[in-house]
Amino acid sequence: MIDPEKIIYSINIEDVQNVAEQELERKLTAKELKLVEDKVGDYT
Repeated sequence: MIDPEKIIYSINIEDVQNVAEQELERKLTAKELKLVEDKVGDYT
């Protein structure tokens, strides 16, 4: 049986900032990071 609580992917602030730098050519502000955190949390 598959454990529904098993983590298959995790993401940290550094990961998010790396994507922001690649896509936006800048790091996200603390406020923007909080928005990302809240949105990702909506799907977990």
